[in-house]
Amino acid sequence: HVPICWFFSNSKKLETSKSNQTNEQKILLAGQIASEVKEYAKSIIKKDKMLIELIIALIFGIMIGTITGLTPGIHINLVAVILLSFSVSLLNLTTPIILVIFITSMAITHTFVDYLPSIFLGAPDEDSFLSILPGHQLLLKGHAFEAIVLTLYGGLMALIIILIFTPIFIYILPVIYPFF
Repeated sequence: HVPICWFFSNSKKLETSKSNQTNEQKILLAGQIASEVKEYAKSIIKKDKMLIELIIALIFGIMIGTITGLTPGIHINLVAVILLSFSVSLLNLTTPIILVIFITSMAITHTFVDYLPSIFLGAPDEDSFLSILPGHQLLLKGHAFEAIVLTLYGGLMALIIILIFTPIFIYILPVIYPFF
């Protein structure tokens, strides 16, 4: 909508300039309009490139989070430390938001997928071994799929609750922080 209006307003400038400007002035005005169109196209391409980079970071984060979640003993903290150790060279190649998207998508995926080997193999991480015992007992009774579904529901509910409470905490914590 905006580029079409912009184009018509600039074409009206060019049409109204036919009667009272010389050919050189018309050529200069057309050159200015062409350079503005070129800059606008560059900004669209830059935005599309950033969107594509974000989607690629999201997909790679999901893939690496799945690998770390399915492999017992490999945690996302290990991958994040390795990634951050190369951050100086990575920041020359990409923006910080791309790294944040990658690490966040990897962490969320790892959280959901980490329960699969814990329940099916009985190999929980040290931070989730107490929460896995009921799921492993369901596995021994032949209800492993139900354990995975219940774990998924619990994770989704936790995600929804944290999304609801995060904006509230952003406003409340600075107010109550001086009292502690």
